[in-house]
Amino acid sequence: MAMERRLHILEGIDKSGKAPPEEVSQWEELYWSPPLCLSDMFLYKTHDDTIEDPMTVIPKSIGLCTQLKRLTAAWHVVTVNSIDFRMGLDSLPTSFFSLQNLEELDLSWNSFSTIADEIDQLTKLRVLNLNKNRFSSFPVSICHLPLLEKLILSNNVLEGLHLDIGKLTKLKIFNVANNKIDKFPPLLCSLEAIEELNLNDNLLLKLPPEFSSMANIRVLKLSGNNFLDFPSPVCNLTALQELDLAWNRITTIPLTISQLKNLVSFKLHNNRLSILPKALRNLKKLHYLGVCGNPITFPPQSVCVAGTSAILSYLRGSKDLVLTTATKLQLNLLGCTCAGKSSLAQSLTQQTSCLTAEADRTKVIDQLIWTLPEEVVFNINDFGGHNVYTVVHPFFISPTAVSLVVFDLSTCDLTTPENYTMHIGSWIERLGSHAPHTLTLLVGTHADQCDDETKTSLCSEIATTAKEQLASHNTWLQHQIDRIDNLVAKAVEAPNKSALMTKRQKLLQMQAEQISIHDVVFPVSSKTLDGFQELETTLISIAKENGASLPSIWWKVARSIEKVDRDFLTMDQVLELYKSQVARSFIFKLLPSRAKKESAFKDTIDILRHLSGSGDIVWYEKNTSLSDIIFHKVEVIANLLKVVLDHDMKSSLTFESASKVVPLTGPKFQEMKEDLLKRGIISRNLMEILWKPFALGKTEMDAMIGLLQTLDLCYEVRVKDGIAEGGKAVDVTAKGEGAEGGREDPGSAGDATRKVRIGHSSSQDENQRPEESTSKDSKFGEMNLDDVAYHFPWLLTENCPADLQEYWSPRVAEFENQLTLELYFPRKCPDGLYERFTVRLHRYLGLFRSERVDWKDGVFAKLPSVTMLLNKELRQKDRVITVACRGRHLPDLWIEVRRAHDDLMGIIEEDWPGLPFDKYLKCPHCVKSAVEEPKLFPGEILNSPPPVERNLVPCHNKGGDGLIPANLVYPTAEDHNPMSKMNIEALKKNRPDLVKGITAPCLKNALRRFKARDIYTEDEISAIEGVAVIYDRVGAFLDVLKRKEQRAFYHFCQVLIENRASHLADLIKS
Repeated sequence: MAMERRLHILEGIDKSGKAPPEEVSQWEELYWSPPLCLSDMFLYKTHDDTIEDPMTVIPKSIGLCTQLKRLTAAWHVVTVNSIDFRMGLDSLPTSFFSLQNLEELDLSWNSFSTIADEIDQLTKLRVLNLNKNRFSSFPVSICHLPLLEKLILSNNVLEGLHLDIGKLTKLKIFNVANNKIDKFPPLLCSLEAIEELNLNDNLLLKLPPEFSSMANIRVLKLSGNNFLDFPSPVCNLTALQELDLAWNRITTIPLTISQLKNLVSFKLHNNRLSILPKALRNLKKLHYLGVCGNPITFPPQSVCVAGTSAILSYLRGSKDLVLTTATKLQLNLLGCTCAGKSSLAQSLTQQTSCLTAEADRTKVIDQLIWTLPEEVVFNINDFGGHNVYTVVHPFFISPTAVSLVVFDLSTCDLTTPENYTMHIGSWIERLGSHAPHTLTLLVGTHADQCDDETKTSLCSEIATTAKEQLASHNTWLQHQIDRIDNLVAKAVEAPNKSALMTKRQKLLQMQAEQISIHDVVFPVSSKTLDGFQELETTLISIAKENGASLPSIWWKVARSIEKVDRDFLTMDQVLELYKSQVARSFIFKLLPSRAKKESAFKDTIDILRHLSGSGDIVWYEKNTSLSDIIFHKVEVIANLLKVVLDHDMKSSLTFESASKVVPLTGPKFQEMKEDLLKRGIISRNLMEILWKPFALGKTEMDAMIGLLQTLDLCYEVRVKDGIAEGGKAVDVTAKGEGAEGGREDPGSAGDATRKVRIGHSSSQDENQRPEESTSKDSKFGEMNLDDVAYHFPWLLTENCPADLQEYWSPRVAEFENQLTLELYFPRKCPDGLYERFTVRLHRYLGLFRSERVDWKDGVFAKLPSVTMLLNKELRQKDRVITVACRGRHLPDLWIEVRRAHDDLMGIIEEDWPGLPFDKYLKCPHCVKSAVEEPKLFPGEILNSPPPVERNLVPCHNKGGDGLIPANLVYPTAEDHNPMSKMNIEALKKNRPDLVKGITAPCLKNALRRFKARDIYTEDEISAIEGVAVIYDRVGAFLDVLKRKEQRAFYHFCQVLIENRASHLADLIKS
């Protein structure tokens, strides 16, 4: 309170004009810094609950404090009921500059944009803190403070440093973190006294050679900049003790790093390092080496995660370790049909002209191996150009691959944007959405059909257009970021602000991870081989740049995997192969005991990641259902997909070929074929017909069908006499149609409708409607399908049923609510995203006795307490996916909406991490009132729903008070309360059954879900995963669960249901 008293004395002097007390001239310290929280009682509340600022300017009488040495005038951000207040100073009174003895001045968290020239009168000033102000240019006036030792200008908007900074010859600590500095002035290098330099979170690309002269620097912070190469001048700073280069894009560390003999801490998190040089072992004083978030292959990740000691031990113990440089990459060829991809691929690999006839063009994917001089190898994926084939891109394209966008140069017409988009732009977008790190080359075929002038002109124009395309994408991202900044600045309600900042972070990540396109467009001819040499030379150079030095033992394991004569391997089998090769390796001897236990598994993961990245294997690491399966024979999946995704099935599937495999009548075959072509349904018998060339036994066929389902390509339909059977059974309601190739009007009297229930039992439910039971009109009954069939949404051609309004009214009923999630894609919704989502939806629908109707761009589903409508449409220029759920009970609606949201986000994160989109929650009040332009809430609310204490939230379309119930918008208005005693008791009571019934995969999925939703901490998850026995591991999980919020119980129940343990969910909910 002494400081407060001093402030009021000065304020009183200013107001009264009386002579100051004698003590004023003796003060050496003075602070007026409003506290961070109201409990300190520095800000005053008035009768109307507004915040009153006690002092917004420095008193003129400050000049009377002639002995003042330390002055703090830092105004902080105070949060009251989620409203931000930032208050501060923007100028200093003239009397301030008479403080001749002032040594330390803190003006942080204010609104200064300039500093008066008179500050040079403060000749004894040693410390100046200007953090969190509004400086856009460097305040030159402070360059005339001869004794300044510490200068803090962090968190401003500086775009550069002034040349006069060289006058601050006493400066020891300089902090300009979090500004917009893109160039380091060489003159600053003359400041030989500097010991600590903080340039974190700026825009630096490199450091000048003169930087090496800053010999006294002990601490250097350069994280969060734009360094692509290691700043080599740093390696000459032999006094350096702490170096931070995290969050850049550095790919290699120079051998000269060994010169930093005094280095104690070295941070390299989140760069692009693949190898740690052995030179690091010479840094004898190094106690901390941070390398997480890098794609490191040497040392193995198992060593890196064990910490600094393990890394240095490995490097120091591996003097004789044999490394082999791997120059094997995946090369993907994409483009429209008849672009010349297959001719290009064949001609490259055969090194001679190989022109592909139209009848022999690629179906789905062809795979080749291209071996080049200097031990460079490319695993080529030649993708078919038909739209339906694009759905397989995520299954094969590695994030680290090189891709060629191939187009016919001779027919290239750039007079319309649509033509460029179709043949080039859309393929760049696909790659950017799926593999944003990929390097892409543009290759124009049929160059022999163009004269030199036309060829040069077209290639130049295409290169320019491609750059403009990337620039346009970046502009869109920046516009989105600016829009969010504007919304946040308007102080929108706190939960919305949190959701918006989450989205902003994702947009910033997308900005930093954009696809890279080679500057040159390559014109080639597969007929004359013109241009092949230039393309080949470029690809060899790229392969060498991206080559990885790997322990030779990895190659032994890789060769062991290749030799296994099976269609696929399990993770356990690969682990055994690994152990057989490295069980006696010195790696195990060097690792700490705890790391040894995990070394085999983590090293195996590293090997599989490398093999997957180079295209030697197919491994779906992110897919929890498939991460345990390794496809070392890539052609197995390729052949599998070629059959079910053949775009020309109408011609290739004939009665003659089918009847040789399975006894069929003509009408029966025609029904099966019609089901396939128009309704996307493939019966088990038809699957056998299609896969006949591969001679699959029943066990192999079951495994392959299971793979199709796990890849979200299809779901199972079990039908007998019009009634569904089996836990996975699902029905597709489709309209009957005329002869093959024709289609009746959806509303015509000739339509016949199938309606079949899905669920666990085939017995007719007592509440079942007559039309849902066996019917003479049911085509399922007529076909007598007593075996399973499989529904592929990709193959649907049916339109929306004419009678949909009977199931889904245009208006929401008075006694119901509707929750609506919408995803907007500004350019293109990737082929397959919506279809995979509709398949994944079945994982939950199959658990209930439900009705489902599918058509080519929609799904209607009726669950016990919720009805759901999915839709995909073109709305103006946006592609929109809509998920709408109706029902009486809001918690049930939120469960389905959040589950659908998580599925969509999971698919996007797995296969299209660079995809731009917006997501919104429609205001339920507006939907129910049929408002033409409903209020949209940010869909990021669903990412990690924030706690909401208010009962009402604003909606501008609502009359009266303009407020609607908060639980219509925020799903966790109640979820963040502590777990109820009833649920805790249920967990305790049923603990034995839970411990016995929860499997390892189920627990793994629960931990992933809880981590993604910030329910469990990293430490809690690590502790649980560290328990060896599964029963004890489940027990540890339950012990933590009881301490969590109510939402943890809800999510636990959902995990049980999703992992076929619904009986356990029923047990703890009963």
